[in-house]
Amino acid sequence: MSEHWYCAKTGAPRYTSIGKNGKERNTTLRDAKAAPGTLVPSVSTINSQLSKAGLDTWKQTQVLYAAAEYPRYDGEEEKDWIYRLLELAKRKSREAADRGTLIHDFIEAFYNQEYMPDMPAYVRKVDEAVTAHFGAQLWIPDSL
Repeated sequence: MSEHWYCAKTGAPRYTSIGKNGKERNTTLRDAKAAPGTLVPSVSTINSQLSKAGLDTWKQTQVLYAAAEYPRYDGEEEKDWIYRLLELAKRKSREAADRGTLIHDFIEAFYNQEYMPDMPAYVRKVDEAVTAHFGAQLWIPDSL
């Protein structure tokens, strides 16, 4: 699991720490526990621990859609049918996650001011919404 940590006082990223061997490595929960009150987890790290009721419902709905679209074959064992439905639903979830990653990558590339000859229209819509809410300013994506 990828976790990001920040200085509790300044908010500055603390992506890496120096290990006992003197070499740089990724900061971990162990580092935060070793110096209480000095590091705080990222919002994403905290959110990853929370229940995602909407996502859970969406995933369950995908299983129901698969059941409606792919009925049980004649003579198919129930456990085999259920396995097939779960695999179909997982594939749909992976496709949605891959699409989300692609959307994120396009938006990040836009804010990194990368050249995109085929920029999707939604990227401008996101920028318009961000500007409307926060005002015009330079946004720099946080990346490692």
